[in-house]
Amino acid sequence: MKNRGTVVAIGLASSLVLMAAPAVAQDAPKPVGDAPTGDAPKPADAPDAKMEEARMRYQRGLQLFNEGNYEAARVEFERAYQLAPTFKLLYNIGLSYEQLGDYVQAQVTLTKYLEQGGSEISEERRKEVEKELAQIRPRIARVVVIANVPGAQVTIDDNCGNEAPAGIATCGPMAEKREVLVNPGRRRFTLRKDGYLPETQVVTVAGSDRIELKMNLKELPKGSVEKKSNPHVLPMGIAWGVTVAGATTAIITGVLANKAADDRQAAVDRFGATRDEIDDLQSKTRTLATVSDVFWIGTGVAALAGGYFTYRMLTWKGESGDVNVQVGTGRLSVGGHF
Repeated sequence: MKNRGTVVAIGLASSLVLMAAPAVAQDAPKPVGDAPTGDAPKPADAPDAKMEEARMRYQRGLQLFNEGNYEAARVEFERAYQLAPTFKLLYNIGLSYEQLGDYVQAQVTLTKYLEQGGSEISEERRKEVEKELAQIRPRIARVVVIANVPGAQVTIDDNCGNEAPAGIATCGPMAEKREVLVNPGRRRFTLRKDGYLPETQVVTVAGSDRIELKMNLKELPKGSVEKKSNPHVLPMGIAWGVTVAGATTAIITGVLANKAADDRQAAVDRFGATRDEIDDLQSKTRTLATVSDVFWIGTGVAALAGGYFTYRMLTWKGESGDVNVQVGTGRLSVGGHF
């Protein structure tokens, strides 16, 4: 990877450009963008609010790139591109990928820059980008993945692979073979297809390599089924948890209601007790008794639900179903189909 730690700016290459800012590499000047100075035309579909945020993220990306934080710079440039799409930003993004050692994405992005820019890119700039691509290509390896069954899906390091020569990332089903572009280093290839055991191979590739990787999927043993988690365990646990909590609360409020009733009777028997004092104790007794009754009812409903889900858990054989459990104070409702 070319050292651009001395880069002064990744460039002034978009509709976000405010001032000209050349980027200087050790081997050659590296300006980014076609606008020499001033504001470039903003995309017609970019609202002012989005444009302002895009400018802010673009400037932040420049600063991060100059600091050598290429991953953060890439993210900021890509976010600016999402907010205000313009082909000129693709060059900034491509350079960031190159500095990160992701030569595949750098090639894809810079190629896209040339295609979208078309005649708007000066001849001098086009030659510069083509020269950069010529330096990147030898750093990319090509791997031909050969599967023993058609329709399998291949991933590289758990990501979609970029097909050669188009460079388009895809995780879709492949025929019996697919040629993909990969960065140099240790790469993990995984092949998957329903009804087969997944196959994984790790290979080390260098730039300009072109190797064939044969991967063989083996059918799942007959009678084997994919193990699924029992969907009734969680609602069963919730239901029994609500049952315990409801019963505990009902007992506590029942004891407090009985105590309040005793206090009221004591006030009635006591000489000098006022009517307001007796009425307050009467109201407290009724409230606590009502709360206790509500929790006992909720406890009964939760216990029924717990029993139901316990039965479903014990008799479940892997069938699918949708369950909706709603829990509230003193209530538990269940909905769904099986």
